[in-house]
Amino acid sequence: MDIKTSIAEIARVLRDRPKMIFLENPGYDTYKTYIKGFLLGLEAANDTKILLKMTLWFQKKLNIEAKYHWTEMIPILYKDKSDDELKAILHQTLIDYAEEEL
Repeated sequence: MDIKTSIAEIARVLRDRPKMIFLENPGYDTYKTYIKGFLLGLEAANDTKILLKMTLWFQKKLNIEAKYHWTEMIPILYKDKSDDELKAILHQTLIDYAEEEL
């Protein structure tokens, strides 16, 4: 399975069937940790720097410069959003990257 398909599949599962992965209703930090771990696994399996590429893409897309990973920037940039809204932004960002860059 290629990287784009892997990301699309995990995004679908997180959206449609999150209880396959999480026992309870997780907060933003849990989603962030899971996604980072998943992407690190893709990096190791495919010898790529997807986390760095996503961070640079995210910064370019929002026209910002930061020394943080893209998942760390979301709560900073959207500090007025609820935890559920932050999870939705995280999820959509993952999908957008896969569609635009892979």
